[in-house]
Amino acid sequence: MTEIQVLKQDLDISRTIMLATIIVAISSIAFSSITMAFERSHNVKSFRPFVNLYQTLTNNIISLSIANAGLGPMLINKIVLVNKGGDNMQEGKRLAEVLPSNLAYEAMFNYSGVYILAPKDQLKLFQYSENSPSNSKNILAIKEELVHYSIYIEYLDVYEHKYQKTEEILF
Repeated sequence: MTEIQVLKQDLDISRTIMLATIIVAISSIAFSSITMAFERSHNVKSFRPFVNLYQTLTNNIISLSIANAGLGPMLINKIVLVNKGGDNMQEGKRLAEVLPSNLAYEAMFNYSGVYILAPKDQLKLFQYSENSPSNSKNILAIKEELVHYSIYIEYLDVYEHKYQKTEEILF
């Protein structure tokens, strides 16, 4: 073998190794990009908030609250009551407009702007309790008033995806 043939053989080996290195590098970048895209998609789905409605009715207590059962924070834009037979879910009444105003509520949620509900946290919309269980006419009045409504909640997640949920109030 002459020196030129040896040099040509070394050059061919170098080209092959360089080509293999470039292919490995490009496939590594492509694999990393795909992995990052899947991870981002998983994070978006994992941090989604979920709304649960809790209704309490006993002889002397009536309350309505929502909970964030998801892993991400919930940015609440709107909480309104809508008629069960109503067509338009966007418009509705606030709790203070529907509930009797002459009662002393232990909790009444009045919001303005955006309210942030943390994951696994609960927000009490209203709570009313009577001192004696035998005198529960106000609780029955509240129940009879709310039975005609559903609750409509509009909220966002941290990625600003909009969600909405309508739940029937069934005391």
